[in-house]
Amino acid sequence: MIHVVRGDTIFLAGKPGHAWRLSEGCVRLDRKTYHEASWAGLAIAGDIIGMETLIDSLYTYTASAVTSCTLCAWAPRAPSMTDARLTHALIRSEQRMAETLALRVGRAQDRIHRFLHLLGCAPLELPKLQDIADITGLTLATVSRTLTAMSLAGILRLEGRQRAQRITHIQRPMIN
Repeated sequence: MIHVVRGDTIFLAGKPGHAWRLSEGCVRLDRKTYHEASWAGLAIAGDIIGMETLIDSLYTYTASAVTSCTLCAWAPRAPSMTDARLTHALIRSEQRMAETLALRVGRAQDRIHRFLHLLGCAPLELPKLQDIADITGLTLATVSRTLTAMSLAGILRLEGRQRAQRITHIQRPMIN
């Protein structure tokens, strides 16, 4: 089991390694394209990352902690891993892809609200604004303005200083 703090790199694309199960927190996955990294996916508690290492032992993505995380090494053929549990892990992966794609469409407030709700129940660590912007496909300025507006409207409650804020309350998003 490893613990990773917000902003730290978990693994790098092209490096050897193994798969991990995310016990707590949120991880962003970035893919290098034309000499720059771009956001490619998201993982939350219960998800498995780095499964591609089962094929050629190299990571396809760079993974970094959006919030503080706890990860455990994951092996698909462990004695406790049944076919049903493996199938469940793959289904969760597909569901996560659909959820992350939905974070990139709609009004800014709706995108940010869905993302923060996806992270779990309050209290929770507020991700870096740049991570929120990259994941939701918004600009940094839009994220900052929207979080302020959401706080003033009572949709969420933030406590702490600017670089170490926590969400102490968040309303459930409306389902469209």
